[in-house]
Amino acid sequence: MSASKVIKSFTIKDGRKVILRTTRWEDLDELLEYINSLAEEGLDFIFVRKMTRGGEADWLSKTLVEMGKGDAVDVIAEVDRKIVGNSTVRRDQGEVMSVCWE
Repeated sequence: MSASKVIKSFTIKDGRKVILRTTRWEDLDELLEYINSLAEEGLDFIFVRKMTRGGEADWLSKTLVEMGKGDAVDVIAEVDRKIVGNSTVRRDQGEVMSVCWE
């Protein structure tokens, strides 16, 4: 559906390639799996409960609209074509307000 923009790629010490790229709609199911795996691990971050597919779709839809307007940037880190990190920066009242790796 939508193309993703590669921001940076590099190789880590063990030889695997890391790709930092913008988020796209096709990431929905893998993002849901990723966020729920963090919740299962009990990590202390914004969400401590599992997300539903509908809830994650709402978040992703909102984020993609904000990205289209230039009001947000959402970056995915991939290793071996698997999401291993996600970070969002949103503009709020003219200021950048949140940066968090999940």
